[in-house]
Amino acid sequence: MKLRTALLVFAFLLLTGSLVSASSTASADAPASSADGSVVLMTPADGVSGCPTDELAFLNPAPTEQSTGFCGSCGACAGGRIGQLCGFSGGRYFSCEYPYAEFCSDGKPKCYCWSGPLP
Repeated sequence: MKLRTALLVFAFLLLTGSLVSASSTASADAPASSADGSVVLMTPADGVSGCPTDELAFLNPAPTEQSTGFCGSCGACAGGRIGQLCGFSGGRYFSCEYPYAEFCSDGKPKCYCWSGPLP
């Protein structure tokens, strides 16, 4: 029992010590103030915003309709939404999924009325 109490006191002292040291470093990192007491704020150099002005590389080519979440015109869930409930049988729910990465002629995924884990 004495060992448990000693460990509890030790943990408390470690916690309070870390909180005290964290508060002292936070005050050291405070921004510098000018002679009149106002806070001096840093601003970026003229004309430099840090943001790229050209197109982002990961958006070339532009996204297509495949990413809208709709099934294609073929398959069991033609025109449905991916994840949409499409059936119930034997106490299990079925949803529109595209487990085989097949695509219809319109470029959208071929969906199946699926239940259970995906392959």
